[in-house]
Amino acid sequence: MDKDRGGTLNTEEIKNLMDLLGMKVKAEDLEAMVMAKPANLPYNREDVMRAFRMFAEKDAPAGCISPEALERALVNSLEVSQEGYIDYHKKCNLFLNK
Repeated sequence: MDKDRGGTLNTEEIKNLMDLLGMKVKAEDLEAMVMAKPANLPYNREDVMRAFRMFAEKDAPAGCISPEALERALVNSLEVSQEGYIDYHKKCNLFLNK
């Protein structure tokens, strides 16, 4: 995702992630995601690494997860409305503890 390894995602990187997940996002929504201020999350690096390991296949190299496994983990954790949409504002608020 973070192709330039800058520690943040730019608009193009977020768009690529959303495309990978099959999510269509408006340009202005992408820009809002990029401009959002970082939050002080209660998660540390080890928490995030543990989450990745939990969803990675057992035969994956150490420290790696396949795109398919990541997609399954993300998609399976999302609530889909009766209309077939994912409210990403709600999910972002959850990640940001709002």
